[in-house]
Amino acid sequence: MNGPTFPDAKDLVEGTGTRAFAAVTTTAADWLVVEIMTEQNTGGETFPPSGGGLTYTLQNDAGVGGGDCRHLHYTAPDVAGGSRTVTITPNSGTRLYRARLTVVRGSDGPGTGKGTSVSAQTVNVTRQRNNSALFMTVGDFAAGAIGTPVWIPEGLTVASQQGSGATYLFGRLDDADTADAALSGISTPSYATPSVAVLEMLTLVTGPEVDGVRGVIRKVPRARRVRR
Repeated sequence: MNGPTFPDAKDLVEGTGTRAFAAVTTTAADWLVVEIMTEQNTGGETFPPSGGGLTYTLQNDAGVGGGDCRHLHYTAPDVAGGSRTVTITPNSGTRLYRARLTVVRGSDGPGTGKGTSVSAQTVNVTRQRNNSALFMTVGDFAAGAIGTPVWIPEGLTVASQQGSGATYLFGRLDDADTADAALSGISTPSYATPSVAVLEMLTLVTGPEVDGVRGVIRKVPRARRVRR
């Protein structure tokens, strides 16, 4: 079983106000993951994504209050597929934020493996299923240098920016292999005022469940009886 794939992704660099990602192209049964990091958060601020006739569900919200970056993870299933333009509409016109939009293919959607921390750059996450993907965001409110991030349990930096309001880092682990509990985020370098959020996106499996994992069962043809 392989993890999900990611055929398209778009970024919004640090900025303010209502902004739209460049369009992405999806096929039926894809998912959209929208990751938003704000320089900090004052109570009552919202940053909802919309567009494409899809329904966006908030999966993670970390960093409510001053002194830490806020992390928002939204997901949306795309039943039909098509060209999708996603817009973020904050209710604050002055709050700095950065965002990333990713098309996820071959996924059953968000899993129970998720976690946030407003005082660390790693968080312990128990993944629900083998071969899941992990979306990981780490922010530094102090806007320190990006350095050379080492993601754990594994993964790569897919986007980053040392902005004026914060430092924003987006990482992804495409196939987390065996489901277990593990610290997730950035092990080094150490950021001055870090916060983190992690979202599991399940791999796609079909068929009846066996020991809690669904799989495809193929019927073996019966041998024909030979009449004598």
